[in-house]
Amino acid sequence: MIKMAKYTDNICGYLDILDDEFAFSIVNQQVTILPANKDPIQKNDAVNRIRNNYHELPDYFIGTDDHYYKIAVFKNPNKSISPTLLGYPSFHFATPLIIKAAGNAQGLYDKMTEPWHKFHVINFYGGNINSIYNPAVSIIQPSWEEVASSAGIRDIKFRLYEEYTKSINCEIHGEKCTFTITVTQKDDRTDSEKMWAYNLGERNACIRLEFENPQDFDTFPKYFNIVQKVISILTKQNNVTFNAYLCQKRPDDKLLYPTAVCYTFERYEDFSKRRPDKVIPIETIFPYIPRII
Repeated sequence: MIKMAKYTDNICGYLDILDDEFAFSIVNQQVTILPANKDPIQKNDAVNRIRNNYHELPDYFIGTDDHYYKIAVFKNPNKSISPTLLGYPSFHFATPLIIKAAGNAQGLYDKMTEPWHKFHVINFYGGNINSIYNPAVSIIQPSWEEVASSAGIRDIKFRLYEEYTKSINCEIHGEKCTFTITVTQKDDRTDSEKMWAYNLGERNACIRLEFENPQDFDTFPKYFNIVQKVISILTKQNNVTFNAYLCQKRPDDKLLYPTAVCYTFERYEDFSKRRPDKVIPIETIFPYIPRII
């Protein structure tokens, strides 16, 4: 379970690239990076180093945003950075993915078993995953007699985790992992936007990939693409959407510790809203998941 940070289209902060420090801002997926050097010649040299070494640079740049959250900004794999030829030295590109730390306090990093840019688990949840695996499967539905005799008072009873969770071992790009379908719970809270109404939380279907070996951030896109294609097949549409966050394993190897939230930018302007009865339920093909992948 993770408390999601609300994403805004405007992010700014600092990135470290090739031993140079840069100020950056992101607006509607478009990244603008400015060298933080004071000397004009050093500014031009910093931009030229990026331009000349763009394709040899790592897939993402790590830095800190203006609220002290660590952030990884992925470069566009298909397009080179466009430097500004006139005016203040800078460069620009459209990012397909941003990974942001799940917190900004030292306590987050003290509990990690790996560096922040590593993960053991990806949780994909919500969106179109809810239609291929209805989150209601985790709730014990009352009988008609119970509803009729309750005088309008209804108990909410959850099934045991094992009853709505299924796992299967598979291999993705040579990495051994466990593919799990389950239901996850977002925090209950008081909602200030609804006159302080108390929200009991939200249940979402979740596809979890748990790896035998820790993975680096640069592997996230290939796992994301595979899960996206599986959901598209079952939804029978390509314009699917869902959320994602990363976890590390605790020393006892049982507890998962949320470390980062992932924001992806899709090419679609709208997304499929197919009902659960209009898609292929993932349970029907679950034994074949390793072959499908």
